[in-house]
Amino acid sequence: MKAREEEIFKVYQAREMSMPLKVASGEILIFVNFFLDKLSSLKSGYVERVENIEEIPEIENVKGELVKRINFDYVISVPGKERRMKSSLILIKSPDEDYYRVRLIVEPAVPGLPETMMDRTVDFVHRILMDWARDREMLIGKQ
Repeated sequence: MKAREEEIFKVYQAREMSMPLKVASGEILIFVNFFLDKLSSLKSGYVERVENIEEIPEIENVKGELVKRINFDYVISVPGKERRMKSSLILIKSPDEDYYRVRLIVEPAVPGLPETMMDRTVDFVHRILMDWARDREMLIGKQ
């Protein structure tokens, strides 16, 4: 049944979604380092790994928002093939807010990958964000 679903439900384009987390302005550097460490810890994974990690310097866009971006490839090796999702975690701070909103863009490296790959990538990032939410006080120290 799973193989049949993978044949039917395919992903051809990027999908952008809002993630259930806000990062306080004063915590952004710690959060970015936390996220990069989590990605790096999977660089040498056999079945599941992360490649091409790239931290893009923060910019200010035309709306005056601060935008920080982390690009990475999430790769799953299945017997005989490798499936790769190109991903970007985007942190956006509006001028009138004191926190960054978190967005995720996920795109199949090759059009037509099974939709389950998109789901696995989103779940992977979501787990990291939940780890941050759980460990945040310990990581930044009590306020």
